[in-house]
Amino acid sequence: MAESVVQVRVFTYQTNPINSTIMPDLVQLAYKTAIDKGLAPTTLLIRSILHKSTKGGPDPQGYHVTLSIKYPETPRDNHVTAHGYTPGRDNYQFVSATFGDTQIDATPRRGFHKSKGEKVVWPDLAGLVEWENSPVTFPAPPAPKK
Repeated sequence: MAESVVQVRVFTYQTNPINSTIMPDLVQLAYKTAIDKGLAPTTLLIRSILHKSTKGGPDPQGYHVTLSIKYPETPRDNHVTAHGYTPGRDNYQFVSATFGDTQIDATPRRGFHKSKGEKVVWPDLAGLVEWENSPVTFPAPPAPKK
């Protein structure tokens, strides 16, 4: 039987380009993070490089990538944001993931205010850059355990 695969589009912010030499590692980490929820993503928005901060200061869980994800199960114009944790700086091995609640794409990004026409978490395509190797083919995630 042929292995099941998924095609995933990968984006970054237009205003926050990510070094092309680390993108392949970030994409792999982002996908492993996304499938930790037991669902196959359709689109990944990689929002950061590895860092260890969060809204309230240092993240006690350590270094992570921040990404937003669209799954087939996600309502239109919505996404799920996640952190994919690693063993440390410059180490892209997946350790664990945390997920936020589903939120609308127009949610203001931290430090910005939508009422002033500023940045939102998932902008329209004009605010994004699709990675040069997108879409990426990945093995489909294993079926969730019951």
